[in-house]
Amino acid sequence: MWFRTQHVFHSNAIEGSTLTLYETQVVIGDGLTVGGKPLRDVLAARNLAHALDWVEDLGRGDGPISERNIREIHGLVMQGEDESLPGRYKTENNRVAGAVFRTPTSLQTPSLMEALGRYLAVLETDAIVSSAVAHAWMVGIHPFRDGNGRTARLLANLVLIRKGYPVALLTEDRRPDYYATLDRAHCTGDLTDFIALWCDCVDKTLQEHERLGGALEAREREVEYMASAVNLSHAANDAVLLKWQGAIAALAGELRLVAQSLNARIHPDAGRVSVKDGSVTASSMAQARNGMTPVIELSGQLQGRPFASHVSLGTTDAIDAPEGMALHVDSPPRPASRKRLIRLHLDGPRLKLVWHQPDGSESEESGKTFTEAATFIFREAFDRAAGDS
Repeated sequence: MWFRTQHVFHSNAIEGSTLTLYETQVVIGDGLTVGGKPLRDVLAARNLAHALDWVEDLGRGDGPISERNIREIHGLVMQGEDESLPGRYKTENNRVAGAVFRTPTSLQTPSLMEALGRYLAVLETDAIVSSAVAHAWMVGIHPFRDGNGRTARLLANLVLIRKGYPVALLTEDRRPDYYATLDRAHCTGDLTDFIALWCDCVDKTLQEHERLGGALEAREREVEYMASAVNLSHAANDAVLLKWQGAIAALAGELRLVAQSLNARIHPDAGRVSVKDGSVTASSMAQARNGMTPVIELSGQLQGRPFASHVSLGTTDAIDAPEGMALHVDSPPRPASRKRLIRLHLDGPRLKLVWHQPDGSESEESGKTFTEAATFIFREAFDRAAGDS
């Protein structure tokens, strides 16, 4: 979801979109509009997110990339902006604003795009070089009246995905170099500078994937959680309250990401899920010390039936539980042969998960990330929904 939002934001920003990164997430993640911003920019964000999803699905296939795929990508990018535009080659000559090179005429476009299609069908060279060549080639033809840049960047990423790479981010701050290297490539026929720029974009993207997937991820999350706690209640003097505020906000954030991903994959008629977290205050913390207080609610509908499950903050008699507090999971009954998740304890920047075993005993799993915990909690909620039905 993070890379999806980043690609949509930067690719549209290169073309002059006025949406901020946060506004882009609101549009493509929450399905909302943004007041005071052009509807064209909102539509462009939604279209590009949809097109990127389609490209990633196509990239996981094994058939050759074709000229038709380029037209299909453009159709998704430009859907609704101009009914005569999506997927159709230009009927009038065009040019790139500010560029020295001149694009081919509309009469030359079909045969040039056929040649690009033949190149894409084979892709015998290095994946990163091939993606850069495909990108520059399409921009040089400029086959569509509008939307060429966004389509070319998706085409380059389609080549990368087909070869096992993740989506590469070309960020808006590199726009001057991006346009300059493309212009030089088209004027001189030498793609060296543009390929170097694209290689650097791929390299930085791979570094980001590695960073998010390795030890630095845990370190950055810990800093993020502490910062979240401070932002939530910077005036609070109770260190325990701050700790739990940060942990609950972090867990709720991970649960929302799971909910967004599920909603993107579940047919609307089959169900919807949502996550709601309550504010953790000194008053609710006092209530938790005297019993239990719900802090996160998972709710929605599955197969037309409503369901709800809660994560509550409350006391625990576990010896190693910090401050004697834990998150209690509203878990459904299980068949005698299955375990169920019942509590989450803070374990430094991570979590310790406590399971109720079929024989009545409890077992623990330490060092779990908030992402892993969110997945387990959603499984419990879905099991409850299935049991209710």
